[in-house]
Amino acid sequence: NHSGARIEFAYSSSHTTFARDSIKYAKKRNDKSPEIPLHAYWTTFSNLNNKQLKWYFYWREQALKGNYLDIDLSYIILFVYELINYTFNQNAAFNVSMIVRLYDNYVENHPKLKNYLPQWTADMLFELGEVELAKEWHQEKANLPSLYLQIKDKKEALEKISFTTWKPYIRNY
Repeated sequence: NHSGARIEFAYSSSHTTFARDSIKYAKKRNDKSPEIPLHAYWTTFSNLNNKQLKWYFYWREQALKGNYLDIDLSYIILFVYELINYTFNQNAAFNVSMIVRLYDNYVENHPKLKNYLPQWTADMLFELGEVELAKEWHQEKANLPSLYLQIKDKKEALEKISFTTWKPYIRNY
């Protein structure tokens, strides 16, 4: 006879919370509202208060229509996170082209976008198998870590080592 007790496990992280919120807000639109400043690092919806959310939805709708209003960098990055996570729109071509449009229209006022969007665009294009297009966006780092350079130099020798040999040395493989 069962007593009716039930055990339930839930898992949450900032990434799963962001994805859930992004999906929830994907179709959210807002009438014109005043711009509310936002300066947050690794921006998520939880960083925004109600007024900032309203402004974000209005700005995002305007950007989708090709009207690129002046805005803080954090809002742009938030929309890019929605696009690279496919939570705003599941169409890869749309997401990549929207990131390119955001880059083209905001890089002059927000030069920090050069640190992120070209590589993120390249990564998405590589995932989609668009290697030649990805190469146009890919940026080689000027100062590569010495460990990376050593591994790259010994690539052929390292490829001969079986995964079974590597396995004990790799965490969370």
